[in-house]
Amino acid sequence: MITDTNIFSLPSVQLLAFEKYWEYWMRNSNDWDGLEERDEHDERLVKRAAAKICRQDGPWIPVSVGNISIYGAQVESDTKVEIGEAVSLSVEGLGDFDGVVRWSRHNHFGVRTFDTINVGLFDDRY
Repeated sequence: MITDTNIFSLPSVQLLAFEKYWEYWMRNSNDWDGLEERDEHDERLVKRAAAKICRQDGPWIPVSVGNISIYGAQVESDTKVEIGEAVSLSVEGLGDFDGVVRWSRHNHFGVRTFDTINVGLFDDRY
């Protein structure tokens, strides 16, 4: 998790994630709480899908995703991740997305993507 106010002391991957996160927030926020606000009617899919995730420059790891929204997805995996960690997520049928781990519990974690996910592309195979 980013706790140091000096962002220039962050490793390059975390710094890149922070910069992308900040750019996303600046583009999509009308006020200071804009990034965390969600419309209660956000389109969200609870379907499960095959996916893979890449931590920093590591190998792609097979995972399962569910509860997919335009902002990110819940990932199920035995892989341990850190909150604030930069990851790449590839979801079959939806595409590839860079993002940040927002929460982690047991074998589930949430990824907030920098770009929105077009959940309308998700077909009925799942």
